[in-house]
Amino acid sequence: GTVTGILAKGSAGTERFLGFLDEVRQFMDIKRFSEEVKNMVFVFYGLKYPTQLIFNDQEILESLPKGLRKRMQAETYMQTIENIPVFAGLSESVKVEVCNGFETYYCSKQEELCTEDEEPDSLFVVSNGDVLLTHKGERVAVCQRGEMFGELGLLGLTETGRRMRTAVSITECELLRMSK
Repeated sequence: GTVTGILAKGSAGTERFLGFLDEVRQFMDIKRFSEEVKNMVFVFYGLKYPTQLIFNDQEILESLPKGLRKRMQAETYMQTIENIPVFAGLSESVKVEVCNGFETYYCSKQEELCTEDEEPDSLFVVSNGDVLLTHKGERVAVCQRGEMFGELGLLGLTETGRRMRTAVSITECELLRMSK
């Protein structure tokens, strides 16, 4: 798969990643986690590895001058946001600002991302994976790559100003998150 192909390239990032996985494996063995939990952890890192190569992208971006950081974030997120109707008609400069409001967020399978009737603090765009949206326990939709959720409450477009739906990851996900 994707991770195997990247690992075969033998970069310094790959060596760090393999060392990190060995530490994770040892930790889980010592703590005697179930095989199910171990598999979930390795699936999570399988999603995260191809995009991060086990470095901290936020740390790297924060160390750069503001102008360069903004340009890199715009290039990172622009293709995704251009395909979202609410952002499509914005000017290029406003799209750059929108891109600079996002951060990458990784979550595991079955993680509750937001809860119906809570005070909204962020919106999400699915970069990779599937997220189930429910209202009063009933399935409303499944958000996939390039789809946004959580925006109505955050933008004050609900009657109560609170979240209208609960969002739970169906799979391991890579999301773009924009906070207030």
